[in-house]
Amino acid sequence: MKKVLFLLVLVSTMGIKAQTFDETQLSGTWKVNNITGTLPMRIIGFETLVLEEAIMVWDEEYDDWDLYPGLIKGILDGRDNHSPGPKDDYLLDFFISNGNKLHLIVNDNYSLRFIIEELTNTTLILKTFRGDGKVTLLKENESNVSGVSQDDNSESSTYNLQGYKLKTVKSSGVYVRDGRKVLSK
Repeated sequence: MKKVLFLLVLVSTMGIKAQTFDETQLSGTWKVNNITGTLPMRIIGFETLVLEEAIMVWDEEYDDWDLYPGLIKGILDGRDNHSPGPKDDYLLDFFISNGNKLHLIVNDNYSLRFIIEELTNTTLILKTFRGDGKVTLLKENESNVSGVSQDDNSESSTYNLQGYKLKTVKSSGVYVRDGRKVLSK
């Protein structure tokens, strides 16, 4: 009986898997909503996490552009006694391993590792590896456009096939008017 019970428990737990996430789901700007517990690397807190494909930054020392895949804004660092205020650090890379472990490689100085507890279109919850800290982030609105409207002009514009607006149609040909191709003879 014990063997049967053990096999049932073993088979039922084999189907349980951790949720997996993809880096593309993280793309965007995430504002910190709440931090509880202790963060890694003696970081006291931060304001914003920006994860993008590439952020271009002018490097004055080398007189050249640098590309970074992200940025952590407003870091309060407990390791640095010389800079009392918040600072920004660029990410050299970020990636997900084992489906739910987020790695943030910050400059050449350090890396931060978190376990992704939850990731939706609007919320990202990260837990420290030790389990003694948690960060809740809310995704910033991707656009401030509330709606699109079209002016109702009785006079419609005409464009050539190269996209240039025409004041008058002088010759025969194919034009675009009101989003449709028009043949003029």
